Amino acid sequence: ASLCKERLPRVVIRQTNAAGTDIPAAGHYAVKRAGSICAEGTYRTGEAFTPDAFAGLPSGKYRIVYKVSQDGGAAALSALCDSTEVLLFSETDTRPAAEADFWNNVRMSARGDTACVMVGSSCDDVTLFYDILAAGKVVESRRIVFSDSLLRFTIPYEAAWGDGARACFAFVKNGNLHEFDTEIRKPLPDKRLVLRWSSFRSRLTPGSDE
Repeated sequence: ASLCKERLPRVVIRQTNAAGTDIPAAGHYAVKRAGSICAEGTYRTGEAFTPDAFAGLPSGKYRIVYKVSQDGGAAALSALCDSTEVLLFSETDTRPAAEADFWNNVRMSARGDTACVMVGSSCDDVTLFYDILAAGKVVESRRIVFSDSLLRFTIPYEAAWGDGARACFAFVKNGNLHEFDTEIRKPLPDKRLVLRWSSFRSRLTPGSDE
């Protein structure tokens, strides 16, 4: 899993019994790197929380160890302990957060009409093929050479694209093809009904001139 420092998600950790019913309890999580604890935090099972402990950490690979406390106290049950590995990155990173031949992240706007793309590699002399396809043809095509870095693309919808477009990214390194694409949609009109209340009071009296 990947986590963006600027957009940490809301997380829910659940503890259930054999019947699948939630069991409320206090929990604790530790963020570890190379076996050392870098940050810690607490939570309540079944309740959404933001893992803010990640916000001040440098980009890289981490392991989250989370435990449920016995009877809500400080002692944690080893039987109710689990962990998972995450890749923490920032939208301002200039190179991949961990060594990788290929890495990418796509963030879409709420309406789906703008794509914010990050793509990169830890390798040297990479040639990225970047194309935008719309209405059955290539409307933009670029070749970008880079080394051990991340590239950023902000791709907003353009009216000339009709119903939308597809941005395609690909490169070959060490004999492997790495590719992905993302869709940029034509924004739909906002058809929500907005009600506004107003009052009118006539100041005319019967028999008077208007």
